[in-house]
Amino acid sequence: MLERINADARLNSCVCSGLQAIKKADRSKFVAKDTRKLQLSIDIDSCFSEAQPNAHRWDYLVITTGGIVGHFVEVHPAGTGEVSKVIAKKQWLTREVIGTTFKRVESIRYRISWVATNAGVHILPTSRDYKLLAKENLLPLKRYEFTV
Repeated sequence: MLERINADARLNSCVCSGLQAIKKADRSKFVAKDTRKLQLSIDIDSCFSEAQPNAHRWDYLVITTGGIVGHFVEVHPAGTGEVSKVIAKKQWLTREVIGTTFKRVESIRYRISWVATNAGVHILPTSRDYKLLAKENLLPLKRYEFTV
């Protein structure tokens, strides 16, 4: 997997070991039973900020061993006014990162997740936004738990 990431010049310079690429303010949102299985991380947002300053960029990619290998995580306020922004970020991620780096290898398993900031989740389960997020498989989580 690391070789595939390194093959993408846009991401290569942003690769860090473990969770080092995750901003300190966001680290409490990531939980792992065995941190040794967290191979590397990339701050995708920072990595693309110069080349695409006005894009709706996704936050992070964490690569683990076993099971799901690529974990794309967006730490973002989870209110109804943010739903369209996060969906736009997912579309950007799918086009700019998954559609290029990951497209070459169909066997890579990955998960895309939205994690709420410390303000919590403020989207009613009966709302149109909630149903839209469910359809997108993007319901916000309180924290991201690695299953490896």
